[in-house]
Amino acid sequence: MNPFIFHQVYRTFNNLPSQLQYLKGKENLLGLFDIPNQISEERKNIYKTIYNGIGETGCYTVNLPNNNLLRIKMEYANSMGNSHYSRYWIPYLFIAESLNLISPNKTKIIEVSSGSAGIALAVATKELGFHTTIVVPKSLPKNRLQPMIESRAELIRVDGYIDKCVEELKYRVEQNGFFPTNHSEEKSDFIVNVFSRIAAEYLNNYNFPDYAIIGLGNGTTTYAIFSEFKNRGGNTLCISYNPDLTKKQLIYGLYGPHEPNFNLRHIKLADSITSQKMYTNAIDLTEVEEYFKYDTEISNLGSSSKYGIAIAFSIAKIVKEKTFLTIGYDKNDRY
Repeated sequence: MNPFIFHQVYRTFNNLPSQLQYLKGKENLLGLFDIPNQISEERKNIYKTIYNGIGETGCYTVNLPNNNLLRIKMEYANSMGNSHYSRYWIPYLFIAESLNLISPNKTKIIEVSSGSAGIALAVATKELGFHTTIVVPKSLPKNRLQPMIESRAELIRVDGYIDKCVEELKYRVEQNGFFPTNHSEEKSDFIVNVFSRIAAEYLNNYNFPDYAIIGLGNGTTTYAIFSEFKNRGGNTLCISYNPDLTKKQLIYGLYGPHEPNFNLRHIKLADSITSQKMYTNAIDLTEVEEYFKYDTEISNLGSSSKYGIAIAFSIAKIVKEKTFLTIGYDKNDRY
């Protein structure tokens, strides 16, 4: 496969210096669509309209033992996909279209996903007029597949997990001329610049948290949030969590550093600024689910979010008067 074609958005993004500069800032990404480019005003307005309701997500605050405080950034509240990936795809597609790399009603987009990224992409491309194919593990439950199907995405189901899906994606690109977005192997910090706004929004309303507890998927969200706190001079202890893949635990959206056939460069970057790494295999959710059983905001969250809450809960037993941040990635109706 020609590597220039495979990562052409990232290689040509410097051709839009004003957009690049804006992306590196911390302003609401709605402003990105107003920077002059060759896209028609009518088309820009479509992007702006569907981006409304994304970003500036609120925090749900709960008390933990020993007078500790947990704030959960409710990323499931983002429209157009109900996850933090809603923040990413619309600016990404806008930039790609600005560079004439994709065209509505012509370009066939292909992506790999275990759920959230694929759902957000499918919803966005339906509104924007792109044909989308998403390669998914056969093991995905119906509740993760159905939103993609409802958004008219074509699904290719693959035996195995993300590594096997990436193999299939690369084969399809070579055979069928798809435009591969492939966010898991993102070669620039485009996605990091988008996701860093999660931490920036938090800091606009609160001081640095004492602990930031973020799930490790492909590393982008983890690195984006941790580096934002570090770059602003905070002393936040950064904790990541993911399954130990040698123990065969599967949590959709979390996979970690052991996939054999593709390079998740942001995992290495995230690891370099992570204070502590934890495996979900060693965490029992029973206690935290019992503690919050009458709190529907927490009980309705998906398991990838509950592991972050459980880690905060366990640390709160041995520290006092600290603040914790974690992410509400999605709800349990997608599991």
